[in-house]
Amino acid sequence: MARIIKWALGIAAALILLIVVAVTVAVLVFDPEDYREDIELALTTATGREVTVGGELTMNLFPWLSIRTGDIEVAAAAAFGPEPMLRIDTVSAGVRLPPLLTGRVEIGTVAIDGFALNMATRGDGMTSWQDLLERSAATETADTSALPQQDAPELTVAAVEITNAAVTYRDGMSGAEYVIDGFDLVLQNFSLDTSTPIDARFNFRAAPDDITGTLRLTAVIEPGGLETPAVRNLNVLGQINAPFLAGETELSLRTARLVLDSPNNALAIDDGRLALGPVAGTFSLSGSGPEAPLALTGRVALETFSPREAAAVFDVPLESADPAVFESLAFSAGLEVSYEAVALTGIDARLDNTVLAGDVAYDMVGRPRIRFQLAGGEMNLDQYLPPAEDAADADDAGDAVVATALPVDMIRGLTAQGSLRFERLTLGDLPFETLELGLNIGGDQARLYPLSATVLDGKYRGDVRIDARQATPVLALDERIENLNLGTLARLLYERDNVEGTLAGRFSLTGRGETLADVRETLQGDVELALTDGALTGTDIWYDIRSARARFKGETVPPRPEPARTEISSLQATATVRDGVARNDDLFAEIPFLQVTGAGSVNLADATIDYGLRARVLERPEFIEGATAEELDEYTEAVIPLKLTGDMTAPTIRPDIEGMARDAAKQKIEEEKDRLRRRLLDRLRGDDDEEPSLEDALKDIFD
Repeated sequence: MARIIKWALGIAAALILLIVVAVTVAVLVFDPEDYREDIELALTTATGREVTVGGELTMNLFPWLSIRTGDIEVAAAAAFGPEPMLRIDTVSAGVRLPPLLTGRVEIGTVAIDGFALNMATRGDGMTSWQDLLERSAATETADTSALPQQDAPELTVAAVEITNAAVTYRDGMSGAEYVIDGFDLVLQNFSLDTSTPIDARFNFRAAPDDITGTLRLTAVIEPGGLETPAVRNLNVLGQINAPFLAGETELSLRTARLVLDSPNNALAIDDGRLALGPVAGTFSLSGSGPEAPLALTGRVALETFSPREAAAVFDVPLESADPAVFESLAFSAGLEVSYEAVALTGIDARLDNTVLAGDVAYDMVGRPRIRFQLAGGEMNLDQYLPPAEDAADADDAGDAVVATALPVDMIRGLTAQGSLRFERLTLGDLPFETLELGLNIGGDQARLYPLSATVLDGKYRGDVRIDARQATPVLALDERIENLNLGTLARLLYERDNVEGTLAGRFSLTGRGETLADVRETLQGDVELALTDGALTGTDIWYDIRSARARFKGETVPPRPEPARTEISSLQATATVRDGVARNDDLFAEIPFLQVTGAGSVNLADATIDYGLRARVLERPEFIEGATAEELDEYTEAVIPLKLTGDMTAPTIRPDIEGMARDAAKQKIEEEKDRLRRRLLDRLRGDDDEEPSLEDALKDIFD
């Protein structure tokens, strides 16, 4: 037995020596330059592109069987110009000989320098790599069942070093260009059976967005081969410059594990985190993909940060009426991704003290559509608006709102349906409770309906439409209010404390324009208003009537009673609106002891009012102190003209002295005409004893 083993070892040693000698002789007599054309032809046949190998081809035996070449070029597709698709300055690699005898492939350092890959898409959508993919697909579908099946050899690579690499992509459809250059990569101890660390550095830039940066990437490649690549402890860290940033900003990305399982069409990303400056978010995804069907689920979240601090980093002006807001923002939601839609479910968004919950989805089949259902707690939007004094071309916040442009650009081309609810939302100082808003956008039209809320002890219901199909958008309003507290409304909106009452009404209006101010000047439609249990403080209509009468008759003006106040039992009016002016001809109001009718107009563009009123005393106003019986009797016999003019938020009401004079003169003329008619009739009937002459008759008539 010992002799047999000795013979076997001797024969093996002789074979190894023979192989080493044979390889040595082959290397000594082999000239790679003799095979340059064969190499180029083989590569050209494999790729379908012209491949040229320039520079010097060298081969060494010791300490590794190695080869080195340079100036490799792969031509671009015919439709993409003369610039090669791929160029490599130098490539070198070596293989250890002894492990080959045992079926193991041990490669030394694979070094690639000056790697430049140019990729492009034409304006018609054709890509520079399209033919390569088609060729690869044809090769994969070829029948290989008759070929001998061999086990893959055991493979290890001491290191892969890529230096001075660049990748350029030009999009002919959008005009964008993306470049990665200065790319250096080191991959140590690569094996299909063991974990392999990777370290890379590169610069990038994007045009015309003018985004640049420098990044470093480290990770560990897990065993699994090309069909199931897995990466753990991925870390990307660097700096980025962009027009939307105030300066160079730190960018970081990490994932605990990333797996792409091609045979099972599966993808998984565990414990991911992306941060740009002070804004950071976490994410995780798993499911089928990227091949159809794509069905990924996971979770995304924004870590709590200060929007005010972030605004400074992102060079975004962020001014608010209340400096204490925009201090805290957090967000989390479930994530569902498919080729048909992307959805955020179970949203939990928190801005300062406001909580918003619900679902949002973006459908990508057919015409893209946004769907949402959101509900919030309590929020004061006025706190988040810019300070009133900073609003352009506006003296106050109300003017700033009116100057706001209609969201035409958003409406055109967008499809969206959804609903929004708030327990309490304050806007324009108005507290809307149990606010419900439905939104439907499509076909370049938008509709807010249903739209309802409890506001100022009353109810609001509305239907708002914006039609952006024409060059000039159209705004249509159909709104109703019930039991609205007019006193609170005046205090909140206009800082006036001079009116009281319960207001109801209906507004059916349509206008055209780019801004709300433009729309207001072109309004057409109808208005109905009703006021009950009202009062106007600071004004005493009875005092104004008495003082006007005294001045008219040359009497002493009575003292002004305090406090000045006019009760309004009820008021009703309807108006027709044309070109921003509301015309009313049927105003009817009841004030204690008075009945008021009138007509006039309200200019909605400049918020001014001009009314002529007529007040009729229904009974003797016994509450007036110091009035004579003659004065009280005169009131019950008179119709008193009034004028209502001025700012719509604080109009002035006063007796119409000129109207009173006209009425008095008219009444005197009528009385005198009656007297003349009676005297003329008496003369004609001959009631006098003597027959008067015509001269005497006319003299008597006009005495």
